[in-house]
Amino acid sequence: MKKMIHCCFTSHQEVMFRNPQDVGFFLNLLALTSWKYGVDIFADTEMSNHVHLLLFSSDKTESRLSVGPYSKTIIKPGFDRDGSILYSESNQLSDFITALRKRYTWYFTQKYQRDCGGRMGEKYYFSLIIEGNYHMISACSYVLRNGLHHGVSGTSFMYPYSSINDMFIPELGKTDRPYQGNQNPDEYHKNRSGHWIKSLSSGNKSTHGLVFPDGYAPITSRNVMKLYLPRYSEWPDNWAMSPSGVFLRPCFEQLRQTELLFVSPGAFEYNMFRKTDEKWLEEQDQDRNGKPAIGISDIEPIHNEDAVKSYLYNERAATFRNCRNDIDLCGIIDRCILPEFKSPSIYQLSRDKRESIKRILINDFHVSDSQASRCLWL
Repeated sequence: MKKMIHCCFTSHQEVMFRNPQDVGFFLNLLALTSWKYGVDIFADTEMSNHVHLLLFSSDKTESRLSVGPYSKTIIKPGFDRDGSILYSESNQLSDFITALRKRYTWYFTQKYQRDCGGRMGEKYYFSLIIEGNYHMISACSYVLRNGLHHGVSGTSFMYPYSSINDMFIPELGKTDRPYQGNQNPDEYHKNRSGHWIKSLSSGNKSTHGLVFPDGYAPITSRNVMKLYLPRYSEWPDNWAMSPSGVFLRPCFEQLRQTELLFVSPGAFEYNMFRKTDEKWLEEQDQDRNGKPAIGISDIEPIHNEDAVKSYLYNERAATFRNCRNDIDLCGIIDRCILPEFKSPSIYQLSRDKRESIKRILINDFHVSDSQASRCLWL
């Protein structure tokens, strides 16, 4: 039986994404791995040092593929918020998370010549079963509002590495993004495998029932898609990529189901802009399932009182400080500072040299000690 689960894995000692291309490659792996293991993605947010996923998964492995070097994985059990083991070592969720992290670690290690090797981030992931509509709305809202809570965006919609801007696209007037159009049975045909897929048309409609803005050039050729993916990758014939080589979320995420959860564009916007208060917790009592209400402290796997106060302050701040996020800071380090040290990667520098770069970041760019250390693997 499938369940709605909030999942988060973290890397507090080093950033997981150093530029937008890293996030794009992770999204491609998220698409491939979720399809392989039969996991439905409802919402995602990629922060520099942790990832939030709201997904629909069962406690039995339902692998769709068993080819390539990633078909066998070593499983680490997930933990519930009370510290108890949530899943055993051979289930769909653990297989999915382990494969996803393993493949991304390999990519990151190869790209940045990460000599330390080994797993990126903390050993275990955090997971929480979500039951009831109001509980699901609360969990999904917290996932999509993560950029706001961490103070890297003035509103939830400003943060670019999240599925929030793929919700209610035409209703909210986002004319520059592809979205899933109305289903017309006359526009479907069977592919060579016997599966019904969306037909390509001469208009602005394309694969998977997507509607593309004028001038938008999606990638639909499998030969071209392979250039952006690991070897042995398999994916449905009717998926499409953005011009930059990233699978479009409407192809591999259950965005329509997430929209139905919020019912209307107005309710969605309301939940994205509302403030965290007791009323939000009280609403979850309407599910009448005996489950405790979900708040910020339940969504963030590692938290303390000061951290929660910081999240609430960022949510209620009247003005946005426009602070530099980790991915932007890593871009400055990799493009502007590393060439002066004649090194292709921070992982190739000695600790003394990384400490000297840290002083430059603190003095010239006015970043915090913790942020500089995180971006420099200190």
